[in-house]
Amino acid sequence: MDLIYIYIDKYRTFEKQECAFSNKFEVSYNAETKDLTITRNKDYFDIYPGNILGINAVLGKNASGKTSFMSLIGERIDDRKNRGEIYVRPEKPHEPLEILSKGDKMINAEEGKFVSKYFLVYYYGKDDKDEDLFILETCCPEEYTSIFENRDILLDREDKEVGRRIDYYIEKGWMSCVFKIDDNKNIWYNNTQNYKMDGFSPEMDSSIIFFKNSVKKDLFRFNIRDEEENIISVKRIESVMEDVSFFQKIDFLIEQMKRRTDTIYNDKKYILRLKMAERFWNDHEEQLGFNLEEAIPDYRYYLKEISEVSEEQKMVLAFLNKYVNYILSMVVKEGLLNNEQIECINAIESVDKNAKTYDDLKEIYHKQIGCIYEYYNQKDVNLDNFMIVEKSFEDFLKEALKNNIEFEYKIQGLEIKFQKESNIKTPEIKKFFDNCIDEYLNKAKEDLPSILENFLTVDILWLSAGEEANLALFTAIHNQIMVKTPHKRKYIFLFDEIERYMHPEMCRCLINDLIDLLNSYNDKQFQILISSHSPFIASDIKNNNVICLERRGTKTEIFTASKATLGQNIHTILKENFFLSSTFGKYAIKIMELVEKCLNVDELNEAAEIINSFIGMTDQGDSKRTIETSEEVIQFLETVINSIGEKTIRYYFKKKLNEKTKNLSIDERIQYYKREIEKLHMEGENNG
Repeated sequence: MDLIYIYIDKYRTFEKQECAFSNKFEVSYNAETKDLTITRNKDYFDIYPGNILGINAVLGKNASGKTSFMSLIGERIDDRKNRGEIYVRPEKPHEPLEILSKGDKMINAEEGKFVSKYFLVYYYGKDDKDEDLFILETCCPEEYTSIFENRDILLDREDKEVGRRIDYYIEKGWMSCVFKIDDNKNIWYNNTQNYKMDGFSPEMDSSIIFFKNSVKKDLFRFNIRDEEENIISVKRIESVMEDVSFFQKIDFLIEQMKRRTDTIYNDKKYILRLKMAERFWNDHEEQLGFNLEEAIPDYRYYLKEISEVSEEQKMVLAFLNKYVNYILSMVVKEGLLNNEQIECINAIESVDKNAKTYDDLKEIYHKQIGCIYEYYNQKDVNLDNFMIVEKSFEDFLKEALKNNIEFEYKIQGLEIKFQKESNIKTPEIKKFFDNCIDEYLNKAKEDLPSILENFLTVDILWLSAGEEANLALFTAIHNQIMVKTPHKRKYIFLFDEIERYMHPEMCRCLINDLIDLLNSYNDKQFQILISSHSPFIASDIKNNNVICLERRGTKTEIFTASKATLGQNIHTILKENFFLSSTFGKYAIKIMELVEKCLNVDELNEAAEIINSFIGMTDQGDSKRTIETSEEVIQFLETVINSIGEKTIRYYFKKKLNEKTKNLSIDERIQYYKREIEKLHMEGENNG
């Protein structure tokens, strides 16, 4: 399934706009006659390999409407409803909702309001008769069903094959249906949920996934889905980059290290650091009658008495000690302790702290954890579940080296070193990720209380900000394909400002790296839409797939790039497609305008006042130097001109300055040439 066309009658800043995403088909819509025409382009050729159906770039200045445009395609229907952007029902709706026919337009009898009006057309593939099938989605069913020759079938309540009628879709403010073209006429076929190809409906087979950069703490709000949305639309998922487990990140990172890409992930090892939270309680000794710090045994004091404790066991004891301190600090809050808190602390303090073996010391910590859990009084926060976490931690330490994973305990926390030979897919290592590192993430998905909660702070060291963004992006993609929707075969991916935090060289390789990644999922198909500010993105895409948005007043206009972008010089792309008035920095233009102004005066000494005024030079203090003579003007202009990077402009200014020096007095010219001779001598000495 690939998106081929959008018509927008009204949506946010868009009005009476259309956009084609592929020249695979020629699509046009006549808003006056309600005629939608789709013709296959016989001269169309793919330029992207394998399972990449097409790539589009959406370009425009800030506030031009790029995010709105992507939202129109990728946002969930329920989110649109909540913002009141699609159908709004009357204040006093009646049941059943009736439909009146007025000419070619079907309207709500209660005058419900459609805030937006637009439709999307997708190419779905060929049926068993080798006929092209299309999907139409619209937020305004009463407006756009008129493009179907057999639209009256949606009003026929006697036809059981049709399924839901138009009044249902009007009330929901959205409709998705399959249609085909017969004798140049659009024939409504079925809704997308009832039609199946190879046993799959579009809703079962396809997904539109909108990848967003987000700082929201509630990472899983997008997993909540109104089941009714499945009935009226192609499935849409909004994904945030943080919604990815560390297991997936490290797994992907190891695979990339094996590939050894030119631009990213070139270190031989990467460190996953687990920092354990410190206690943060206040002093309560006076109220308790004993030292709270002494209530929890410090394992280091026992090591002299306990023999044969391995380094791995010491790490387990450190984990237990810090965890007891941490959860106790959750019990002890600011201010005076209440009776329940005091009882909990007394129970901890009363635990027998006599330990002669490693297991004895662990048992002390276990009993203290159990006391605190009783205070919590949460069903799933119990000692049995904590023991699962502890065992996963201990088993990892035993098995890590066998799987080429190094680790070291430091003051900053446990540092785990991964290399391309590391194997993280053995049961012991995988459980460590599931039950420790990603425990909070996994519990949040199931809406269960976390054992570790905020106890562990986990981050990957030695990654640049660009590599972190790239890793989050690519693992979020893998997460959606292989973890959340592994049964899907067709995807439309939308990326809002995909290149955020990435170095220009990383941007230059991004489309190629993305294609390589998606080609590894060879049983699936992908269409990609990217909103971007990077000319490198546009240089990897044909101009008829580059969508430009320009804000004019309160309205946004859509058009495709008029000149070739594929393989184009990025400076040309910046000038032509990124709505720049110049490819030079704005201050650099001011400096060059100053030079031009100084070279246009009759006498060079007249330029001194122009320069002093521009730079803000005064004779107060010695931090800045005022320009007074023609010679100083020349020195200043030479310094600026020699700093200009563009050769043509530099040559132009130098030539103009040389012409100006001919008008100097004899003495000024002598001084000028003396300086030029000194420069030549210095250049000769420097060149040996």
